[in-house]
Amino acid sequence: MAYDLQPFELELEGFQYAGVGIKVTGKQSLARRNNDVWRISFEMRGPFVRIEEWVDFRWVDGTPAPIEYRFDQRMPFNNESRRIRFEPDRDRIRVNLNNNSYTYDFEPDIFDPLSYTLLLLNQLSLGEERFEFSVIDRRNPRRYVFELIEETELSGNSAAIVAQRVPSRGITYIVFDTDWTIPTHFLRWRDGKLDQQIRAMSATIGGTRVRDLPHWPNPRNDIPS
Repeated sequence: MAYDLQPFELELEGFQYAGVGIKVTGKQSLARRNNDVWRISFEMRGPFVRIEEWVDFRWVDGTPAPIEYRFDQRMPFNNESRRIRFEPDRDRIRVNLNNNSYTYDFEPDIFDPLSYTLLLLNQLSLGEERFEFSVIDRRNPRRYVFELIEETELSGNSAAIVAQRVPSRGITYIVFDTDWTIPTHFLRWRDGKLDQQIRAMSATIGGTRVRDLPHWPNPRNDIPS
């Protein structure tokens, strides 16, 4: 059965690592803007850290069709602003990164850095175990390949699945709660060091508050090989 898109809100907590770990808190939500358009929004705050991100998209046969994506990050020595416009009627994708502009040919399997997680959820619900598509990674379309892995030591009481991005510039894991079909933990390692981790402390889905979500138990010590 295909993934049934439904609004949710996640209360988030995590760390950005830049020599030292900077604790951040925030939220992520999925909401319907009108009958045709949905929005995923993501925001994090911490000492000297501010991240705001959102994308508007249409949901077409179990696949997000991005319309517009925005990202703004303010961190010491790492400010960044990104804008992406998906224009299938003009056969192009326009990217603006820190006021530098780039244009690419439109392809339906190129996604933004937020909505592709919904594509993963839909493919998981269909029983797939390997996922391949492209994401605008900062300024370039980059091929993403995810595979499911077995992980028996996840904390939390819900059933969980872990999707591992096949290593390119590091190792990325996304933990999904299969009871509530939501992402619950995002982790990224680079050069053997934890670069970022964001986990959902609770979720609100259809008016129901959910806790005890599955997480990677010891990210600083349990480094994937």
